[in-house]
Amino acid sequence: MPLVNPFPDIDECSEGMANCAPDQICRNKPGGYVCYCPPGYILGKSRQCEDIDECATSGFCPTNSQCLNTPGSYHCECAAGFAAATGSRPLCVDVDECSEQPGICHQRCVNYWGAYKCTCDSGYKLAPDNRTCLDIDECEAHRSYDLVTPHVLNVWIQHFLAKGDTQSEKNG
Repeated sequence: MPLVNPFPDIDECSEGMANCAPDQICRNKPGGYVCYCPPGYILGKSRQCEDIDECATSGFCPTNSQCLNTPGSYHCECAAGFAAATGSRPLCVDVDECSEQPGICHQRCVNYWGAYKCTCDSGYKLAPDNRTCLDIDECEAHRSYDLVTPHVLNVWIQHFLAKGDTQSEKNG
């Protein structure tokens, strides 16, 4: 005849008899129970569950990202100029702003690792917004000289030749 335990186990957890803190998880075991913290937490000196700062330990997030601790967990956020790549492991890859945002620059866009820079053609300068190109008034820049200097005349001739000005040929 099998032995019958005359004292069946009482599940203190389901009966509400366990003395676990509200943030703890109760697990029944023969003759008692155990209180433990959920994942992402550790039992502190005050016998309360305290958040583990996963970001305090390096190696959780990929290069070019920042680790942000959250209650019971963490998440990685790619730095500006980088985006999360899909794959088997977390990875932040360079964003080519020039190809992904056509027209971000008025004239030319140069992609760099984690950034981009707008540049201007000859005869133009970058505006304070660092995107728009402004025409350089070469005549104004050389106003202290005679009105028609070789430099200003050269710029004037190049300007009209570039625009294909044939009006002066018709009048002349």
